[in-house]
Amino acid sequence: MSLNTKWKFSGRKRNDDDLDRRVQDTVKSKPMSARIFKYFVVFTCTIMILLWAMQILFLQTFYQQMKIKELYDTAAEIQKNYGRESFSSIMTNLTVKSDMYIQIDNSNAILYATTSDNPGDRMNAFASKYDTEELKERLLKDKSDYIVVKKQMYNSSNAEAMIYASILDDADGVVTYLFIYAPLTAVGSTINILGRMLVWITCISIIFGVFMSMIIARRLARPVNSLTASAARLAEGNYEVNFDGSGTAETEELAATLNYAEAELSKSDKLQKDLIANVSHDLKTPLTMVKSYAEMIRDISGNNPEKRERHLNVIISEADRLNDLVNDLTVLSKMQAKVDDLNVEEVDLKKAAEEAVDSFSLHKEQDNFDMSVEADGEDFVVEGDKGKLRQVFANLIGNAVRYSSDDKYVKVILKDCGSYVRCEVEDHGQGIPEEDIESIWDRYYQSSRNHSRTSKGSGLGLSIVKQIFILHHARYGVESTPGEGSCFWFELDRKQPDRGSSES
Repeated sequence: MSLNTKWKFSGRKRNDDDLDRRVQDTVKSKPMSARIFKYFVVFTCTIMILLWAMQILFLQTFYQQMKIKELYDTAAEIQKNYGRESFSSIMTNLTVKSDMYIQIDNSNAILYATTSDNPGDRMNAFASKYDTEELKERLLKDKSDYIVVKKQMYNSSNAEAMIYASILDDADGVVTYLFIYAPLTAVGSTINILGRMLVWITCISIIFGVFMSMIIARRLARPVNSLTASAARLAEGNYEVNFDGSGTAETEELAATLNYAEAELSKSDKLQKDLIANVSHDLKTPLTMVKSYAEMIRDISGNNPEKRERHLNVIISEADRLNDLVNDLTVLSKMQAKVDDLNVEEVDLKKAAEEAVDSFSLHKEQDNFDMSVEADGEDFVVEGDKGKLRQVFANLIGNAVRYSSDDKYVKVILKDCGSYVRCEVEDHGQGIPEEDIESIWDRYYQSSRNHSRTSKGSGLGLSIVKQIFILHHARYGVESTPGEGSCFWFELDRKQPDRGSSES
């Protein structure tokens, strides 16, 4: 994969070619891998610049600050242990692990001085020649805890030393002073050595950084480029595309989301095509019959009252079918668009179920349906939209009636489950195959599977029921055995009592 990846969008000609061309030009001009590569290179160069600045510009200052801190720590250790029996061994340890010269004296004598086996020890020589009287006067005059000065060690040399002076003890009128001499090594030669070494380190680091940047940029950009190419194919209507985001957790999660979106789009596209086909069918058939019977009335039965009445009844029946279809489509569209608000109130589900069963009394009288409501408990009051919940019962019962068996058995069962109410609509109909259970809530399921004029529903009943369940945050489902019947169920939570009111 080159840094300037070129995408090739294939497929049918679309009206938004100019927009697609601009998108392609953007992808070509700003590839992700090139940007990541640039960021990594800039990051590597920035690190090297900081390293150079720290080593070359601030090394001298940093070195002096560390020497001053070392002086302070040594002085604090001496003051802490002065007067103890182990003081002599502590002083020996301090002088061994550092190149400092330590001297403790008073007006009478030198109490302690660092000794050296090296006769050419420059700190011993410098300390022996340095006059400390000025520092003693400053300590007494300024009443300072300590003084730190920097002095040149030799007139003909750039070597310098840090001198720390403080009053160690002031007992019985005798002042004891502490002096610590620390050399400041010239770091100029060290800086030159580090500079040469940093040249090699910088070259190697930049080469390695560029190489690693190319690898990392390609690895990070590969899944994104793959997802972009798959998304382009999806945009052209290819719903069999698979999104592969292997590489990082984020791209894998994005790929999973896009695969889910692809499945839903594919499903939506299929449902849209089914909807158009089935609505066209359901509109065409009654419209054809209305037109045919109207022509029959005009040409044949216009003067025959009996035939005219029969033909007019067919026209009215087909017009009612068209009206039901349009109304169901309107209701479903409003609920899916979430513009149909709920009129929330207390609803007695048992009463709503009984009213829905009573609306099918004609089937009980003429077709001998065994239709009843069975309540397991006393309290079935929930909060919801009474009209919509009654429509749920009506649609589920109507669905059971349409697909009932010879025994014509339909029963509504209500169960008091404490914090919620469970409602079931049971029938002994033809049942639903297991592979179709998830599809029954889709629009026109019954039409697409078993489209016939004998089924007088609009094909939108269960879709409307599903949207009502979603609006009520209800749990719902169906249990079915082919040849034995089905049980549609839903559960609604009761209103939780107000704690403040219950405590009062």
